[in-house]
Amino acid sequence: MKAIIVFDGVCGFCNAYVQFVLERDPLGYFSFVSAQSAMGEQLRRMAGNTPPDSIVLVDEGVVYIRSEAILRIGRRLAGPWRWIWWLRWVPRPLRDGLYDVFARYRYQFGTTASCQLPTPDQRKRILLTHNQTQL
Repeated sequence: MKAIIVFDGVCGFCNAYVQFVLERDPLGYFSFVSAQSAMGEQLRRMAGNTPPDSIVLVDEGVVYIRSEAILRIGRRLAGPWRWIWWLRWVPRPLRDGLYDVFARYRYQFGTTASCQLPTPDQRKRILLTHNQTQL
C-alpha cells in the first residue's frame, strides 16, 4: 500500500507542498487527499487526536502527524531532501512547536479556491473517492 498524505486543500502553501513532493517522488510512493474531502476526514478521524491544522501521513498503516509526518515524507524524496530525516534527532516537542507556529500562520502564504490541474500521471495519485484506495 502506498503512503497517503492528507493536506489542507485550502492552504496555498500546503498545495505548493503537494506539488513539491510530486516533483521529488519519482517512484510515486505518495498519494494525496484533501483534508476537506470525505476520505480526508475519515483518515483524520483514524489519526485520533489530530490538531486541525496538522498534516497527516498514513504510511504502511501507521499514522504520523505534524513534524514526524514531514520528516517521514522527506526521507522518501529524491535528492538531498531525504537528509531532512536527520532532524528526527531534534526533540519532538521542539520540532512540533516550530511546526505549530508555522501551521498557525500558513494562510498568510495564501489560500486557494481551486487546484492546479494535475498531469495524467499525477492524477492517479490524487485520491478523490474512497474507492480509489484501501485504508
